[in-house]
Amino acid sequence: MKNSARVIAVWVGCIVFVWTSSLVPAAARSAMAGKPAAQTSATQTTETAEVAKALDTARAAKTGKRVDEAINALAVVLKKYPGNQEAAAFQVATFAEQERLTEALATYDAFANARKRQDAALLAPIARADLRRSAFTQQSQPIVVARALERQARDGDAVALKTLRQLSSSSGAVSPATIAPVIALVRLKDPAGEAALANIMRSGQPLERAQALQALTEADVRAADVRGLVPRVIESLTDPDVNVRNAAATALGTLQAKEAIPQLKEAFDKDAANAVKMFAAVALRRLGDTSVDPFLEKILNSPIAELRVIVAGAYASSTSKNPQWDKAVRTLMGGPNEQIQLQAAELLACCDLVAARGFLTSALSSPNPLLRAGAAKALEARKELASLEIARRLLGDATEVVRIHGAGLALAFARDTAPARGRGGLD
Repeated sequence: MKNSARVIAVWVGCIVFVWTSSLVPAAARSAMAGKPAAQTSATQTTETAEVAKALDTARAAKTGKRVDEAINALAVVLKKYPGNQEAAAFQVATFAEQERLTEALATYDAFANARKRQDAALLAPIARADLRRSAFTQQSQPIVVARALERQARDGDAVALKTLRQLSSSSGAVSPATIAPVIALVRLKDPAGEAALANIMRSGQPLERAQALQALTEADVRAADVRGLVPRVIESLTDPDVNVRNAAATALGTLQAKEAIPQLKEAFDKDAANAVKMFAAVALRRLGDTSVDPFLEKILNSPIAELRVIVAGAYASSTSKNPQWDKAVRTLMGGPNEQIQLQAAELLACCDLVAARGFLTSALSSPNPLLRAGAAKALEARKELASLEIARRLLGDATEVVRIHGAGLALAFARDTAPARGRGGLD
């Protein structure tokens, strides 16, 4: 009984202690824990005062066009308080405006490390500055310029959009370089892109017609976005040139143009070219027609990896993938060809985000810049596979195109977490 009484006494004591502790003021509890509230408050007050004074000095220096003085004024407090949001934002913006991107990223990294989190709003000015630099300095690489301008325009930059329109209307031979701004406008759902593609589709040169259709596929839009082009694409299924017919079938599948099913069935049944038959079957399956499954499954089991990955893409729109498809895609992802591995990983993202994300993230460490660029493109296109940390990583890559995709990804995350910046729309 004595032992029982002792146990009860101990339990009562614990309950009383917890209850009375809850009545102790916060300041007293902090003091007992060795962290006086007054001391914490004083530290915060000191930081606020020091940062405010440094910001006043920096703003005045910046207004007087003494940029280095402004940067130096903030550097002192950021060394002491690297996680201060206001100071870091000012410093990052100033470095970005001066295109001192390495220093902007270093400031950002110090802030992120201090806060132990990434920050989309703080990373966005660096992304915008890198895109401006790419668009201005890479004039000898028009495809790179078009990609940079597209991401600026999507971010609300009206000047970038105007420049893309001007580039898309320039005369000259059709080539991947000249068609790049057209693709960008189509992706932005700008009428100028659709008009430019329509002109190319009327070309007397089969190669140019095929390139226009390939551009439509690359833009990855839907029929509703380019309604005026769909009839012309359907007509292209009967073009005299086999490459044009191949490109037309592929485009119709990507567009999800269900009104083209009868013409695609005719191409599948009657076209003498095996390639057209295959691309028509892929398009039909993407549009939900399962009658072509026996034909496609034979190719899915063929020894030619390039054909297998094309056919695997036929099921991209299907809500249910069979075990045979899953096995084929995973086998392709583990094969020797890096580009096919990349395509397979993108396909697998529909059903296994973890595996797809793991491959694409790993590819960012490849010494092959083409593989890194492909992975970066896939991660930007499928934001659910990426993260703000990956966007930051891409912005530090040595390859221009990789950084452009990183900038696009960073700005996409920033748009998710902030209201519109009011820099002009895309209309």
